[in-house]
Order: sequence, then structure tokens, then C-alpha cells
Amino acid sequence: MKKNIVILVTIMLFGVASAFAQGGTTGPLTWNIEGNILFISGKGDMPDYNSGEAPWYEYRESLLAVWFDNNWEITCIGNYAFENFINLMAISFHPGIARVGDYAFYNCHNMVALYGYSQVLTHIGDFAFYHCENLDYALFYHSNTITHIGCSAFSGCKKLKSFSFSDNLTTIGDEAFYSTALVVVTISNGVKSIGRATFSGCHNLGLVTLNGATSIGDEAFFDCYNLQSITMPRVRTIGNNAFYNCKRLSKITMPSDLITIGDRSFYHCYGITKINLPNSVTSIGDFAFCFCTGLSSVTIPNSVESIGKQAFAYCHSLSSIIIPDNITVIEYGTFVGCGGLTTIAIPEGVTTIGHLAFADCYNLTSATIPNSVTSIGDFAFGKCDSLTLITNLNPVPIAINSTVFHENNLSICTLKVPASSVSDYKNADVWKEFNIEGIETGIVETPLMASLRVYPNPTNGELKIDVSAGSASGGELKIEKIEIFDTFGKMVMSATSLPLGELGEAFPSGVYFIHIQTNKGMVTKKIIKN
Repeated sequence: MKKNIVILVTIMLFGVASAFAQGGTTGPLTWNIEGNILFISGKGDMPDYNSGEAPWYEYRESLLAVWFDNNWEITCIGNYAFENFINLMAISFHPGIARVGDYAFYNCHNMVALYGYSQVLTHIGDFAFYHCENLDYALFYHSNTITHIGCSAFSGCKKLKSFSFSDNLTTIGDEAFYSTALVVVTISNGVKSIGRATFSGCHNLGLVTLNGATSIGDEAFFDCYNLQSITMPRVRTIGNNAFYNCKRLSKITMPSDLITIGDRSFYHCYGITKINLPNSVTSIGDFAFCFCTGLSSVTIPNSVESIGKQAFAYCHSLSSIIIPDNITVIEYGTFVGCGGLTTIAIPEGVTTIGHLAFADCYNLTSATIPNSVTSIGDFAFGKCDSLTLITNLNPVPIAINSTVFHENNLSICTLKVPASSVSDYKNADVWKEFNIEGIETGIVETPLMASLRVYPNPTNGELKIDVSAGSASGGELKIEKIEIFDTFGKMVMSATSLPLGELGEAFPSGVYFIHIQTNKGMVTKKIIKN
């Protein structure tokens, strides 16, 4: 602040030393120029001007300061009042100004500071301080009366580090703070919408709190690459590219009423490690979490009806995913490059597995394809080098291209199909290259072997298998493999050893069938999860 006072004093002395007089009236106000300072006095609103029509416009290159009188009776700075005053360094403000018009200080790129503040300021117009790139301190920032900040109002103010967002604020326009130096942003309950690119390019921005916003516009925080934390409890819609390249973003809690996640909304957000989506979400856009390389855990609720192209592509740390039951199409490259995935269960109801859907999932060992699938795109499982088991529950072999399993060694991969369809698969192109085994599918329960008990049944999650009776009555009974299927015949769990553990949250309440392969044969038992 002391530095700014020195600047203003220097300007005033310089103005006195080279004095000349020009002036006149504009609306209810009087103006005159002394040296390099414009003095404005009077009572009421300054008129709005069109571009280049302000009465002092011809002096825009020589003026260094604007000084408003101290009677506090000037109530408005008009549209285009000081546009393109390229050498203007300082402006005196006072408590009576209620409105700063559109383009009022447009492109005053040498302006360093605003002196004084307003006690009644409510409106800052579109492009009001656009490209004031040296503005580093704005004293009206203390005002708690501002209700409206227009489009691009402070866009390009590259040194503006702080701004106090009024509790009375209701509107922030598109690109309002584009490419500023803001560090912390806290928006009150009155602002319901964060517009397009409002804070895009704010490279210093670290913390954001959006208390009342229900929507975040396209590119709202685009390329805020130092953003670490976002709080947005009421947001329902996240726009396209909203947090694109916010690569340090690590602390984020998805709002409980969130519905839509736009295209590329969290693209390149390397710092996100865990996402829990609420049951209100219905759509996840194209590339939404693409290249979130730190993302290891995602909860996708059954409310989700569509997951876009490459939505989770190249999420290398993602180790498991449960695809919602409402999904009918797995889009182009949805999980391409998810090297951490080891098993995939595609839900009943999916009809199409798109091109490159699971390509380059190099740690994927098993996949289950339900009988609802009618189409599998090229390279869908290409370069899945670790794939050793596919369970295909479709009784009729789907016609596929050889590229579906591009660069996979099918001769070491087991294909399990319905027992009645084994011969059809052995004669079908591509499928015949697998090691084919038949399995019994459906909901038929085999008679319980008296020497083997599964309990508790019904269960709240814990499931145990007792083999002691079998060992006592006819030699040692050994469990070789355990598989759990739902009533559609989809395998939802596989294990090779005991204890089996708990079914937990991954298993909704309902009926399941557990296949237990022993050294004395297969046992199928119906279990109920409460």
C-alpha cells in the first residue's frame, strides 16, 4: 500500500510540473485535466459512452491518473469511460460509487492500483477491468455489497492475487477471472452458477469453495494446474472440460445430488486417487476421467445409464471396476489402458462392447461376457497379455473379427461356455482358437453333498464352507475352486482358496449360486444375501 501511495504522489507532482488545462461537462459532472491527471467532480451518474466517445478519450495516451472529488456524490463510472488508457497507472475510488460500467477500464494494462473503496458498489460490468494486467490491488475488494460481476470483468489481470467475493454476490459472468493470479476462491450461497471459463487459466489457484453453486460451466477451472481442493456440496452439473488438466487436484468430494459429469471434466487430473459417485449420477461424459493416472478406486452407482468414450482410459492405477447394471453399451475405449484391472464382469443387459473397450489392460486375467452381448468391436480385448480366462455365457457364438483379441495368445486362454454350446464354439471363427470348456449355467441347484456345508445362509455378508464332515466320512475333501453366479448366470466372484471372506457391499441383496469344485465333484448351492 505504501508503494501505491508513492506512485500516486509522484503522478500528481509530475502533473503539476507540466500543467495545462482542458475540461468540460459530461452529464451532471465536470471534468478537467491538469498535467497528466484527470479530475472529475459533481453529483450523480457519469453517462454511459460508446467506444471511443468519452470526452477525454483523445488524452488516453498521456493521462497517468484519474482523481474523483472527495464529496462522494459521483455514483457511477460509465461504459467505456476509460477504455484503452494504456498509460493510466492509478484511479481514486470513493464510497459513493455503486456501478462500474461495461469496458470502463478496458485494456488499461499499466494500471497498478485502485485507491479508496466503495460502500455501495453492487455492479461491475462486462470487461470492466479486462486486461488490466498490472492491477495487483483493488480496494473495492473490501466491499460486501457487490451482487454482479460481469463477463470477463477481470480477465487477464495477471497480477490480481486476491478478491473478496461478497456474501451478497449472485452473478459471476463467463471468463470473469480468466487467467488471473487468484490463490483462494470462496463463493457464497447466492451464486448458483459458475459460468464458462470463469476461473480458467488461474494457475496459482489452490483452494476453491462453492457453497451454493448448482452448476459448473464448461472450462470453469480449465488448466488450473495447482488447484488442490474443491468443495462443491450442491453442484448437480459439471460442464465439459470443467477441471481439465487440474493435475494437482486431490481433495474432492462429489456432491450428493450430482447428476451429470461432462466430457473431459476431469481429464488429466493425475492427483485424484478415489472417486465415490452418488446414486443421483446418470451420465459420465466422454474422456471424463481419462488419464487420471492416480485413480485407484471408483464407485459407479447403478443410477448411471451411460459412460462415455474413453471415460476411464489410461487410468493406470485403477485396480477394480463394477460396471452398473443400467449400462447397455460399453463405448469406444472406455477402459483402454487400465493396466491395473485384473478382472472384469460385464453386467447382464450390455448388448455392445465397443472398439478398444478393454484394450491394453495388460494385467487383466479374466472377463465375463453375459448372454445379452450381441456385438464385440475390434481390439476390444487387444493386448490383454495376461488374459487366461473368459466366461462367455452366450449360447450362440457371436461373429467377431480376429482383431478383437489382437496380439493375445489364445492357445493359453480358457474359454468357458454353456455346456450345450461347446461344439458350436469349437467350430466358430476366432472362438475355436481358445481352450474351450463347458459349464452349466442357469439357476438349477445341485443336491447338497452331505459332507459339505455352506453357512450362514441367509447371510449378511460372511460366508463359510465346512468340509470337515466329508474328510471324516470318506477321505479328505479338498476345495479346488469357488465361483459365485447371480441369477442371470453371470460370475460375480471367483476364488481358489479358503477362507472365502465376506460378500460385502459388492453383492447387492438377492439370490446367488455358489459352485464349489472339489476333488470329489461339483456342488452347487443356492445362497441368499440379505
